[in-house]
Amino acid sequence: MEESYNSKIIDGEASESDEEEIEQESFSTLDSISPLQVSPSPQALTKVTLTPKYNSLLQRKLFEKNMKLRSDIVSYKCESFIKSADRIKNLNDQIKLTYVKLQETSQKMRLSLNDLLNTEDQIKECSDTNFGNFK
Repeated sequence: MEESYNSKIIDGEASESDEEEIEQESFSTLDSISPLQVSPSPQALTKVTLTPKYNSLLQRKLFEKNMKLRSDIVSYKCESFIKSADRIKNLNDQIKLTYVKLQETSQKMRLSLNDLLNTEDQIKECSDTNFGNFK
């Protein structure tokens, strides 16, 4: 007995398989996640090397122009991210310095207030004291 199978391939749809396997993904915990570090990646700056088949000179030139455009965009974006990270670092340093100066100023103002209150108390003592009977 011979079985015949008929199948249709429809453009745009994935072929189906009877043996679909479900893979379980292991999720990382928060402890295993490293903090974000901004640094230029050498892979992002390297050129993409493809060996396409060209049917015409026009296609080859178009491909070369596209690769040049891609490398320009990648370098521009990497540069802007690096500059932004540097600006954020500089702003953070300035905020830290401002905070230190603010703390120093606050401490000096407290000391000045204490000196002022002590001076006021001494003036009151002097004004309350009789220096004899001057008539």
